[in-house]
Amino acid sequence: TTTGAPPRRQWLRLGTLIGLQLLVRPDILIGAGIFGLWLLLLRRAQVAQTIRGLVTAALVALVMVLPWTIRNLIVFDRFVLVSANSGMNLYEGNNPVATGEFASLPSTPESLRLEDSVLRFSQTHDQVETDALRLSMAKDWILAHPKDALLLDLRKARYHWFGRSEFGEQFHYAYRAITPLFLAFYGAMTVLGFFGLWKLRGRGVTSLLMALFLYSTMVSAIFFVQSRHRALKVDPFM
Repeated sequence: TTTGAPPRRQWLRLGTLIGLQLLVRPDILIGAGIFGLWLLLLRRAQVAQTIRGLVTAALVALVMVLPWTIRNLIVFDRFVLVSANSGMNLYEGNNPVATGEFASLPSTPESLRLEDSVLRFSQTHDQVETDALRLSMAKDWILAHPKDALLLDLRKARYHWFGRSEFGEQFHYAYRAITPLFLAFYGAMTVLGFFGLWKLRGRGVTSLLMALFLYSTMVSAIFFVQSRHRALKVDPFM
């Protein structure tokens, strides 16, 4: 609702949902920021109330993951909120042989050098430190190859929403023989999607769908395409 103050139980439910998602897929941290901003924009007249509600939801989510955070502190002797694999995911999607998904191109001298450095580092350091190294390597590659990184991000966004036949999901191979039908299918889905948004015409619902579209696209474009990151998409496999 855009007017009035939502009951406290709604913020508690939101926090519970975020906490569960954090335990399953920590990349909801990106979505939490996007959806939080969406709520603030939607409820511009009740900014203070919305901020208090978001703080409540955030605290609930943190309490839910606290046992896992404490476990990580005991095991690794350092703060790790939920998991330490963001570096691996970022590196898999941003490196000299990245394709936009988990599969890689044939190795190059540069990619072999990077992988060798990770292998040697991992022999004397724990998982958290190794993941931090991969995170740093991915950032360095992006900064050193901004054009390649941008083109790769655009490719990942395309793969995310329209599929790909080069690697991975086997059902996409069949589309090579029926390209016109494939294009007609996605063309119809696009038309129906925009028609659905127009029929809704509700500022809150439409903007929420756009926020969800942004979150879904960002996760795959920043890291690499995985089927579980898809949303608002009629997947032929389903």
